[in-house]
Amino acid sequence: MSAQKSAVYIEKYSDKSFVVRGDTRPHRESLKAMGGKWATRLTDKETGEKFGAWLFWTQKRGELDVWVSGGCKPVEGSQASGRTSEQSSNLELRMTRIEESLARMEKLIVKMNDFMVSGEVIEEEEEVEDKPKRFLGK
Repeated sequence: MSAQKSAVYIEKYSDKSFVVRGDTRPHRESLKAMGGKWATRLTDKETGEKFGAWLFWTQKRGELDVWVSGGCKPVEGSQASGRTSEQSSNLELRMTRIEESLARMEKLIVKMNDFMVSGEVIEEEEEVEDKPKRFLGK
């Protein structure tokens, strides 16, 4: 492993992978956008020491070498460089769903309030959903 310890540095981890170590916290969005995965329990093969680092496949080495030597500037697609259009689209969709849910709740509250005041029996309306709910935010 490399003896050089600058702010952010690259080390070979295996024949198929390498890690980016050092002060990576300010760069986590860029590292993630470049395809890195944060791994918390990697093992230094020389010392047996456990450490956390950004793990990449060897094919990405050239791209990361250029990024580190260029000063670790924010990359396209990371939050540091602004939201991607896909992220914005997902956010807009989520906001629309929240607004629709709030509108339905408001109608129910009005009906319940009317019932409490008038004493009438309110028949339930059957609500049909267009598509099944997805709970993973996609």
